[in-house]
Amino acid sequence: MLLLLPPCGLVLLWLRRRVRLVVKLLMTLVCAVLTIVYLHVFFGLRVQFAGNMGLIVEFWKPRSHIARLERQRAAMEGKGTADRSKSILTDGGPRQGGAVPWPGFRGPTRDGIVPLTGILTQWPPRGLRQLWRQPIGEGYASFAIGYGGAYTIEQRHDQEVVTCYDLVTGLELWAFSYAGHFQEVLGGPGPRATPTLDDDRLFALGAVGDLHCLDAATGEFIWHANILRDNQADNLHWGMSGSPLVDGDLVIVTPGGRSGNLVAAYDRYSGRPVWRGGDGPSSYSSPMIATLAGRRQILVFGGSALSAHALDDGRELWRYPWVTQQGINVCQPIVLDDDRVFISSGYDHGSALLQLTVSEETFKVKRLWSSKGLKAKFASAVLHDGFIYGLDEAILVCLEADSGQRCWKGGRYGYGQLLLVGESLVILSENGELARVRATPERYQEVSRFQAIEGKTWNHPAIADGKVLVRNAREMACFELPVERSHPY
Repeated sequence: MLLLLPPCGLVLLWLRRRVRLVVKLLMTLVCAVLTIVYLHVFFGLRVQFAGNMGLIVEFWKPRSHIARLERQRAAMEGKGTADRSKSILTDGGPRQGGAVPWPGFRGPTRDGIVPLTGILTQWPPRGLRQLWRQPIGEGYASFAIGYGGAYTIEQRHDQEVVTCYDLVTGLELWAFSYAGHFQEVLGGPGPRATPTLDDDRLFALGAVGDLHCLDAATGEFIWHANILRDNQADNLHWGMSGSPLVDGDLVIVTPGGRSGNLVAAYDRYSGRPVWRGGDGPSSYSSPMIATLAGRRQILVFGGSALSAHALDDGRELWRYPWVTQQGINVCQPIVLDDDRVFISSGYDHGSALLQLTVSEETFKVKRLWSSKGLKAKFASAVLHDGFIYGLDEAILVCLEADSGQRCWKGGRYGYGQLLLVGESLVILSENGELARVRATPERYQEVSRFQAIEGKTWNHPAIADGKVLVRNAREMACFELPVERSHPY
């Protein structure tokens, strides 16, 4: 009875007077373990860690979930619905070139600013209108959006899968899969880095360093490289997370290492290595392009420093040491103007504003201020009208960029993510809520919040064509965003 029905067996065990106490305690422990196993096997019990190291208890079965996803897609294929949707990408899509409204991680320049004018109109009382909702594989990637498609990367069973979904219906247009599986106790399974869409090609980096170049319209394979193996680098504790950066003919990644391979570039057409440069461990931030002190350069927020590298050969131009717990630097730097850049990290490290000067090709870095008023652990901050908005661990704050002084602190969103749209912040909380907060230094003003998706959510939202896309390791959804657009996408 104790082994077959643990709760009932436990009651009967403690009612028996002749059983020794030590035996009762031991069997109670066995019963508790069996109960957890039963709940996991039959009801999908999963215990995960939140951003604050608290426990999140959920009930869902990833394998059954993915099987349902695949059955649904097969049924849609049988009806011919997905086949008709493929014309979105092949007819006047990537083949024709043109601008991409949301090419990848945090938007066109990786600063989290949505390229729209006007302000958000009042959200409906029950939240934004949902256009579609679909199951999805595990992982922490966000979306690249263009040509009527939404591109991401996910874990399905023992494969990493690069996928493209119809932006209007949520139907899968194509999927490219390969053997690859990464799992870590605190972070969980799945790829981390958001794919990058550039013209007719998609570049996707998996959690164990597999970099694929695919045809954006069809998902067909073009080339592959493993950035860790190529650069004799070890994987990070939580997996490769830096989204590929495309600049002209180069695909730039950050494998990390101490042998001149912190940052590496590949030829976008052939996948051939072009150059590598810089020393030091990689981290969880993504490389980005910035113009500082009059020079266009690559910024890399690595595991021990913020550094800048030349676009032609990857050599280091300057660095500013920034050593945190286990080298965990996650958030994107913010370029304030031609000579100032802001960085922030969690684990009680805080923020700093740096100023660059250059004399005869030699860069000098000066710290203007440092503060613990914003400790950005997971969520990259955004800049608006001279003020920086970000999550100080789990609470939203506003800093004056010039001085580092905190204007206000309020609103709990867990370890979520945020973007700037016009005069508003769009925040996707750790528990899947979507909120709108006014981007003003006067006071904290949340004006709307609703449940968008279920489950732990560390993925960045993506916004294009008047739509907000959100996802986590369980599901994805698309909502209509009432905005005034500045372009015809």
